[in-house]
Amino acid sequence: MRVVDIVNKENQSLESCDQEPIHIPGAIQPHGFLITVDSSAQHIIQYCSANCADILNRKATHILGRPICDILAADDCARLGHYLANELFDTSFACTVMDAGFNITAHKVNDLYTLEFEQTPDGSLTVTDQFNQTKRFVRNIQQAESLQEVCQSIADETRSITGYDRVMIYRFDKDYNGEVFAESKRDDIQSFLGHHYPHTDIPAQARELYLKNLLRIIVDVHYIPVPILTIADSTANIRQLDMSHAILRSVSPMHIEYLKNMGVGATLTISLIENKKLWGLIACHHYTPKQVPFYTRLAAQLQGHFLTSQISVRESAAENELAGILDGRLDYILKSIAQADNFLTEPRILHKITDIPNATGVAVIRNGIIAPARSTPSLEQIKELLPWLISQSVDGSYTTDSLSQHFPPAAAYGRIASGILYHNLGNADKDGIIWFRSEMDETINWAGNPTKGDSEDPGARLTPRKSFELWQEKVKNKSIEWKTPELNAAAKLAHLMQGQFYSMYLEEEERRYIQLTNSLKKANEELANLNWIGTHDLKEPLRKIQIFASRILRADDQASPMIRDFVGRMQKSATRMQELIADLLEYSKLNSSNPSDVLKEVDLNEIVHNVAQQFEMDSEEIKASIKVSKLPTIKGISFQLTQLFVNLIDNSLKFAKKDHAAEIEIKSDTVRIEDIPYSKVTVSDNGIGFNNAHRGKIFDVFQRLHSDAFQGTGIGLAICKKVMENHHGKIAAIGSTSGATFELYFPLTEKES
Repeated sequence: MRVVDIVNKENQSLESCDQEPIHIPGAIQPHGFLITVDSSAQHIIQYCSANCADILNRKATHILGRPICDILAADDCARLGHYLANELFDTSFACTVMDAGFNITAHKVNDLYTLEFEQTPDGSLTVTDQFNQTKRFVRNIQQAESLQEVCQSIADETRSITGYDRVMIYRFDKDYNGEVFAESKRDDIQSFLGHHYPHTDIPAQARELYLKNLLRIIVDVHYIPVPILTIADSTANIRQLDMSHAILRSVSPMHIEYLKNMGVGATLTISLIENKKLWGLIACHHYTPKQVPFYTRLAAQLQGHFLTSQISVRESAAENELAGILDGRLDYILKSIAQADNFLTEPRILHKITDIPNATGVAVIRNGIIAPARSTPSLEQIKELLPWLISQSVDGSYTTDSLSQHFPPAAAYGRIASGILYHNLGNADKDGIIWFRSEMDETINWAGNPTKGDSEDPGARLTPRKSFELWQEKVKNKSIEWKTPELNAAAKLAHLMQGQFYSMYLEEEERRYIQLTNSLKKANEELANLNWIGTHDLKEPLRKIQIFASRILRADDQASPMIRDFVGRMQKSATRMQELIADLLEYSKLNSSNPSDVLKEVDLNEIVHNVAQQFEMDSEEIKASIKVSKLPTIKGISFQLTQLFVNLIDNSLKFAKKDHAAEIEIKSDTVRIEDIPYSKVTVSDNGIGFNNAHRGKIFDVFQRLHSDAFQGTGIGLAICKKVMENHHGKIAAIGSTSGATFELYFPLTEKES
């Protein structure tokens, strides 16, 4: 057996820190030890840190290749097997090794389980601690008026829990440049609050690891890395160990040097994730070595969870507040535009349009004529800019907060127009709107010069920057970034202005359109009340009429035949009204736009068989037979198809001839109509039929072609028509004195036909 270390030795030849393979350092920090086992039943040890030899009092050759139970007590081994089998990695695992207590945190990568051991006793997080911590957080967020105040309270609480010299809430911008957004520190050390750090300080692969591993600790920046050992195979190949999720993972040498340059001795970092992106970090610094116990780290991490729960809430609240303000402005503008004969000639309205996305100027272009307001470039400069904006726009719009970076001529008017928000308004060559935002008047405080190279000597090895002295940058040719509510408000107004431009040519049609829209809206509101009216407002009085009629008939045996006849008729009318309401509600439910009504494979044989069983008693009483041939399987909505055949069979039984046994036949065929394939299902009977001249109106709601001698409300066939429309099909009726035939056409794909 040949034991080798897997320490990654590529760092010396790196040309850029974003090339550093920080997830496979092949070493750990020395405040714990690491063992990696396979997923076999015995959990054979594949890797171990070199310090295992001292802690376990046995050589690496007696650890590697052996079951994990060789170093654990039997009871601990059994519990660990359950822990790993169920992947209970959200919780820690306590065990005893060589008469010493350890906490184990574990994670799985591919087919390997990595176990990280840290010695106990350490700090304990009791239920009382958790309750008090949560109570303080709730009190703080209730008192905080902004996200910054929430962050400040989290920084104070985290420092109180952990005892670090400095705790910072570090927030990223869209380019991952960082800003110290809140800070809690010792009184005698320099403040970093408001300082900015370039995105290169935390390269992309480091940010990726912060998403995977939400807590990282460095106990002592001067630590000596402990190599990880494994057994070399016969080909001398060494399989690297992915340590992306490891707490003990050895830190990038460049990051260690970076911290040393800052004078930091120990750190704790907690990731703040919002919408699956790295929003920021809780960064804790200490100026001497500091070991934070396991459960104390959990308490600090709980603060991170508290904060992430508030980030989206607070940011959304701020956006909603801004959106509310902008919507108010938008309403005012829309009213003003509607009342103006030509709003482009009214400076008052153009000035208000400028305010919609909090711009400093606007130019509205109609038929190639530019109407500017407030602070804008010259007309010639706008004419030069417009073709470029059209060419750069996506879906008719373009936005930037640094125009000259993309359109160099704009540097000449950067003070006036560093930010651009453009929408075309239909005809891009002639109609559009451009909002301008002036250069921001801001000085950014950087912790060191962000543009300074890592090393002044091109031939020297890659090193992190050494200076963190305050370095101020005056912002040039850059505006304040456009916020989402501002973009949304501008898009809304652009859309509405496009319609307004169109209405200048079609004012009469536009008025009719608005009137129709309002009528439809009112009709929809009235239809929305149909269910309530039908189920309560109409049914309840009818029930009372029936009840009182029944009581009259029972209570007054001496009533005249005429009165009893009138009351009986009243009772029957109420019953019929109830039937009409029930059928109308049934009809209103047949809405093919219901998202739950997805067309699925439906066997019509099964549908018809079930429906026929429902009428079994009825068909026996009136001596009826239902003959069904082989039917197709179609794409449909099962419950609606059931309603279809219930109404068709019920119709045939209802209008059967009194002196003949009713015969109902259901069969199918495949036909083509205008070269479109259909599955045709025919339902025919030998009943009284109907006059074929009425075949068109037979499917209208409440249409009845026969006298009141036959029961029903006349809505059944209307339901059939609605069901066929929902299935993109057709229904036709053929009547004669010898019966009625209904033809159902279900569309088929070419493959089905």
